[in-house]
Amino acid sequence: MSTKKLVQGAFILTSASVITRLIGFFYRIFMSNAIGAEGMGLYQLIMPIYMLVWSISSSGISTAISKITSEECEKRRNCFKTLVSSALFSSCAAAFLSIVVFIFSDIIAEKFLGDTRCSPLLKILSLCFPFMACASCIRGYFYGLQKHIYPACAQVFEQIIRVAVVFMLYPFFFSKGMEYACAAAVTGVAIGEMLSFLLTLIFLKHTKPPFKATSSAGISIANVIAIALPLTLTRISASLLSAVENVLIPSRLSLFSSSVNSLSLFGSLTGMAMPLIQFPSSVLVAVSSSLMPAISSASVSGNKNSVEKAVEKSLSFTSAVSFMAFSFFFAFSQEICIAVYHNASLGVLLKKLSLLCPLLYTNITLCGILNGLGMHNFIFLISLVSSLINIAAIYFLMPVIGIDAFIISTFTGLLWCCTMGISKCIRKENLIHILLNKFFMPFCCAFCSINISIFTRQHFNLSFIPSLFIMGITYTMLIIFSGAAEIKNDMLSIIKNKRMH
Repeated sequence: MSTKKLVQGAFILTSASVITRLIGFFYRIFMSNAIGAEGMGLYQLIMPIYMLVWSISSSGISTAISKITSEECEKRRNCFKTLVSSALFSSCAAAFLSIVVFIFSDIIAEKFLGDTRCSPLLKILSLCFPFMACASCIRGYFYGLQKHIYPACAQVFEQIIRVAVVFMLYPFFFSKGMEYACAAAVTGVAIGEMLSFLLTLIFLKHTKPPFKATSSAGISIANVIAIALPLTLTRISASLLSAVENVLIPSRLSLFSSSVNSLSLFGSLTGMAMPLIQFPSSVLVAVSSSLMPAISSASVSGNKNSVEKAVEKSLSFTSAVSFMAFSFFFAFSQEICIAVYHNASLGVLLKKLSLLCPLLYTNITLCGILNGLGMHNFIFLISLVSSLINIAAIYFLMPVIGIDAFIISTFTGLLWCCTMGISKCIRKENLIHILLNKFFMPFCCAFCSINISIFTRQHFNLSFIPSLFIMGITYTMLIIFSGAAEIKNDMLSIIKNKRMH
């Protein structure tokens, strides 16, 4: 695998992720202004069902296809037959789930989600499940071939279609009320998945398999499922537990204070504040996606030192990005919420959520590494414990301390996942050094840059942009001169070490 391909792949995935996040970012601003926090809460209630169907039908299989394709290419074998059989199996599973959700949408909305207004939204959403599953498998195949441009284009195209559909339906649906506006948003999701599948199919048709098919080509669907099963169980449990969290939050918040609209606060949290926190992670998602198949193909060679070096450099780059994001959201939370949502009160929630940035971003990178190393059972176990922590805190603490229970539980769960993940990837004798150099030092740099920015802003009466510029320059200089992260060299090392040869 050439360095040039890896650099191109990382750049393409990063660019697509940033573009998609930007489109989605402005789309959420439009939606929050159009339907309000309560409408965003209603929309967010059905998303766990969407993620659950994806988890059951295609999440593990698409990752298995990516892993198998990468490994078979190393052995100069063609695995196109594996893709066909896997995509067919995944699509049939998704079609079955589509029928179930469509028929029982009333029961799911009333008994599980706790809001009957979700029923028509579920019916619309269910129509795209088979297309979503098949497209996910094909994208996994492209990732394994290191042809990142195709899934990247499909990702951006899907987001554009999703937003375009909503803007087209806006004059007809949004004036009729919140339920119709949410239906228009879900219609955008469904049509986006369908057209993205068609584009992905066109890309597949024009992609020649890298090697000629042989009698031994094509791993059986049973073997694919065996590889995919641990990851699928992880994603299913995560989706189920996430759905439980989403259902619990409004109901437990209502016990904390009857004067607060719990669905509106839930919408502010999951539909407005959290997307802001997750936005900078687009770069890390791209790095994680490209690390997984590269480390997987390298596992055959058994070069543990190279893998560990890649882990260390990945964490270094991740810490530099995550603590910069933490500084930005913590220092300018109110200004950001005013500029984006015209809502100053949301800044208090955003400032608290900024504490999650380092752990949230680190967990993204670690998941990519652990998946590449084949530690799917390990990911399942630590993710299960993390979700149980979240649910327990939401159930018992939220009626007492309100929305802060979500932040405390998420922080604790992410801390558990990151601690266990780092311990699994790094030798014991290096663990303290990694924690001090890759996390404590960037935290100190972030702390200093925040205080310098606040000091200069107060004493020189600076506006938002100059203060942000001062903080960014200060943080970058501190993190480079302290040796906490050599950003340029770390990123190049991540790319270079993915060869593992």
